[in-house]
Amino acid sequence: MTDPLTQNLSELTQYTHIHISPELETQIAPHRDSFEYFSQFPYESWQPAQPRVAFIKHYATGQRLLDIACGGNPVTAQVHIPYKAGMDISPKAALMAKDQFQDFYLCDFTQTSAEYLQRLGTFDTIVCSEFLEHTKNPTATLEKILPLLHSKSKLLITVPSGESIAMQLDKYTHKGHWHRFELFHKTHTSLLPLPAWHHLFSTAGLEEVVFDFRPSDIVENFPKENFPGWKQLCSLAPQYFGHQYFFALKKKK
Repeated sequence: MTDPLTQNLSELTQYTHIHISPELETQIAPHRDSFEYFSQFPYESWQPAQPRVAFIKHYATGQRLLDIACGGNPVTAQVHIPYKAGMDISPKAALMAKDQFQDFYLCDFTQTSAEYLQRLGTFDTIVCSEFLEHTKNPTATLEKILPLLHSKSKLLITVPSGESIAMQLDKYTHKGHWHRFELFHKTHTSLLPLPAWHHLFSTAGLEEVVFDFRPSDIVENFPKENFPGWKQLCSLAPQYFGHQYFFALKKKK
């Protein structure tokens, strides 16, 4: 019986705009569990949150866009730019999102050579939404992204908070163990504090043009993030009262 990964890879070959990296075979061998996980990921039941979609839609500009780790339901679906390229580790995501992009690149971005990536050219907007926190070395990942940016490009990044008040209360009320956020912390490798993200971007040669965030609840579903005045209150300390961080960045001059 054919496994989902092999089956999905076979299906992709019929689409001329889906490009399977020549490095993919060597990437799969040592990381097959990860590739198989994303080949079966339930993208059908997962949609990006509307505030994240709105942020990306508002700040994405230009003629060429690259959506790295776009998943099966891309956050860039509502962005109207002449040329959009998607990139993901998941063959299933490629099959689901193939109609959203003029080109789709199937590869593990973190393991793909800089030489291969730089053949794609530069982009006016690059989107990395909920991606960096899944990488073991966000700095090295940013170093691969930088050559794909020109002097006027925008890099739009969203990452989750790893130290929100909701998380701290969850751990405190369960004797130092995660309960509500157990799976969240198992599946996110680099949950950096907000000051660490600021520092990482600066040292990578990036300038923050815009910072925004989604407010956290305190206990599950309370307060709602759109509760009147809640975001304004959370803005006093987004490091602890933010659920997700949104950044628009550009190369430093």
